[in-house]
Amino acid sequence: MKKLLVCLSISFSFFTFAQNDTIKSFFAKGELKEICYLDNTGTGQCFVYYQNGAMNSTFQLLNNNREGPCLTFSKQQKLISEENFSKGSLNGYATYYYESDSGNALDKMTQSKLMYRKGNYIDDFYEGEWISFYQNGEIKQKGNYSKGSPEGIWSFYTLSGVLETSILYKEGKKNGEQLIFDLEKHKVTKRQYFLKDKLVTKRKFIKNNL
Repeated sequence: MKKLLVCLSISFSFFTFAQNDTIKSFFAKGELKEICYLDNTGTGQCFVYYQNGAMNSTFQLLNNNREGPCLTFSKQQKLISEENFSKGSLNGYATYYYESDSGNALDKMTQSKLMYRKGNYIDDFYEGEWISFYQNGEIKQKGNYSKGSPEGIWSFYTLSGVLETSILYKEGKKNGEQLIFDLEKHKVTKRQYFLKDKLVTKRKFIKNNL
């Protein structure tokens, strides 16, 4: 499963070309939408704006391909994503943030960014470990991807950080034993078995894995 890019791609509608290699695009009502400062090799910096004039994102081009960091902002000008590109594709570490703060006074004073999700990309696909967080900072879920699909053991947690469920994935589908935990005793209270996303009996599961 390919991840849709958070940073907006360059739109070639309403483009005007200046002699100083400044490329601009506009919204239908004339507001500046995007501006790129490029040399004759298509290398330089681009800035994308919301219709109200606020910054949407900024990224670099190398030979007309995305290269290096891309920062995306909300309309309230809070940083909501940090991504990295190589040869036009998402590659490397990426971090995403909640648009609003937690309501905690300390968060507002320090203007801290509340992380929503973090992980790695290879050629636009999720790859390796990805972790999602609740807005209070506790881990919501974590697990690994292989070429964009969940792979291996994934763990899911409650808002207070207690392990609630774990499940084995294979090639993007539930394919193994799912453990459901008692939230107070932290012990397994229920076991379920899946084969290619389908809930099956323990006997069928064991037979299939002999």
